Amino acid sequence: MKSMTGYACAGHQDAGVFASVEIKSVNSRFLDLTVNLPYGMAGCEKTVRDFFSARIQRGKVDIVLKFRDSTQPPAVLADTAAAKAYAAAITGIARALGIPDGRTTPDAILPFVLSREAVLSTAAPENRTVLPDVLASLLEDAFSAFEQARREEGAKMQADILEQAAKIEEALQEVEKNAASMEESFRENLRAKFTEVLGPLSADDERRVLQETAALLVKYTVNEETVRIRSHLDFLRREIDGNPAPGKRIDFICQELNREINTTGSKIQNVSVSRAVVAMKDAVENIREQARNIE
Repeated sequence: MKSMTGYACAGHQDAGVFASVEIKSVNSRFLDLTVNLPYGMAGCEKTVRDFFSARIQRGKVDIVLKFRDSTQPPAVLADTAAAKAYAAAITGIARALGIPDGRTTPDAILPFVLSREAVLSTAAPENRTVLPDVLASLLEDAFSAFEQARREEGAKMQADILEQAAKIEEALQEVEKNAASMEESFRENLRAKFTEVLGPLSADDERRVLQETAALLVKYTVNEETVRIRSHLDFLRREIDGNPAPGKRIDFICQELNREINTTGSKIQNVSVSRAVVAMKDAVENIREQARNIE
């Protein structure tokens, strides 16, 4: 089991060239990859996307590739036409406002003009790239650390889910205990009501009590619900043990558990059972919260 939340990075440095990969992820219903590459390295995007798409099923994943090559310093580009346009605009504004010409000398306005991005800019070397074998090694190293972080978080979530499942089973035992005594309770209540109206009961009256008790049991028995709850819990454990990405399945199981638990609560109006039902619903909600962050 793996969490959808994780972080890792890996770097490579050789002969003045440094490259790194950073991976960050949070939960999402589907796989959402964002690849951020340095200028001039767009050709690497498909390689990066294919690598992660083949290994991750769900989550919003941000991948940032950084590259620095000190052996090829960036070129500085100067746009003299833009510089002249800025200078002319500043001089024109100064004259319109009546500012003396001495305040708008080239020395006075040059720092402002040079600070404009349109005037001075840098360009990365056109041939900057990461060698395929270096990129593959970077991706593998970063992903290995990323997977380790997700598995460690997933192990904690798995332990919590199993603990919540045990709480559901414990509460279910309370429901089953009360359900077992329900038949005798129905019979005694009916016998008391018949006796109150008819006096001492005849053999026919006793048969009537049994018939009414059977009718009530058909309506209020929760045997099917408790069997299905246990079945869903078994299914939950199998998914946790055997499915590498059980998040969506766990969410579906929680929906089914809630349905059976709600039916159980509506059938048996008993303080102990009501408490057990609340405990089971709380545990299911806790499992669903965890499932939202499981791949």
